[in-house]
Amino acid sequence: MIKFKVVLSFFMAFVMALYSIPFAMASENDAQYYKSYKDVLDYYYNVASGTISPGYNSIDNSDILYQNKGYINSFGYMFLDYDRDGVKELFIGNPYGADHWWDNSLIYAMFTIKNGSAKKVFSSWTRASTHYCGDGIVFYTASEGVSYGVYSLKEFSDGNLKGVDVVERQFSGSSETYRHNSDKISNSKFNELTKEFQKMTKHMDLIPLAQYPENSKNATEEDKEIVVPNVLVLGDSDFNGVVNVKDATRIQKQVAGMVTYTAEEMYRVSDSDQNGEINVKDATLIQKFIANLLVSTPIGETIQIY
Repeated sequence: MIKFKVVLSFFMAFVMALYSIPFAMASENDAQYYKSYKDVLDYYYNVASGTISPGYNSIDNSDILYQNKGYINSFGYMFLDYDRDGVKELFIGNPYGADHWWDNSLIYAMFTIKNGSAKKVFSSWTRASTHYCGDGIVFYTASEGVSYGVYSLKEFSDGNLKGVDVVERQFSGSSETYRHNSDKISNSKFNELTKEFQKMTKHMDLIPLAQYPENSKNATEEDKEIVVPNVLVLGDSDFNGVVNVKDATRIQKQVAGMVTYTAEEMYRVSDSDQNGEINVKDATLIQKFIANLLVSTPIGETIQIY
């Protein structure tokens, strides 16, 4: 029993040591998107800061932008591959939640990349707004005063929005007409469907736009070409001369295909268990080394260059 308790205590100490290191899978390096969407993000940042007025160029001149000009806390952004084609879209919206579904889920604008350049998918206006639902779906609502209104679920696919479910209302004189995908429906059914659409909306997990300059700088600096040093240290995957949690994270990114190793030496120093392969075990071994636990290879020591 005593031996079991000793083994259990050692195991728990090992687990706690590992979990004390910030080893969660790092998010994908978005440097390429900070570059591709730079003009767009610069524009919204300058509008949000009050440096320029909406309409300064053709990126976006909606009335919602005019209403929020100069209020940088009302702006946020995120990169998200909304149609799962391998390319992340850029969303602009309010980073803080609100009580009403309209404000809580409103997308100011959405952009994608076509032929290597940023292309606007849509921007919202007060009378023609688009709302985030997740899973590639948005809720679009538009009106022409009291005479006409449309409420539609749309799917983002191949760089475009495509309607998948539509309800409409039309007032003409004293008559009212309601339709669902062109079929006539009752007023109560119309209300039921629009409420269902509204319940699908969600708040976006946006990055405050005030953080954009620093985030962009950090991301693009990480993406700079790495210079191979004269001395190689086992486990030093970022070539900064020190083995730390950043090296474990970089190995994770390489294994997940989030970064590309551009030099043979990067593979050699990342192969911390020296078995000829780069996998998550190499990152785990670096974790153990950082936690001052016994490792079987000379991590932190120089290795031969050949």
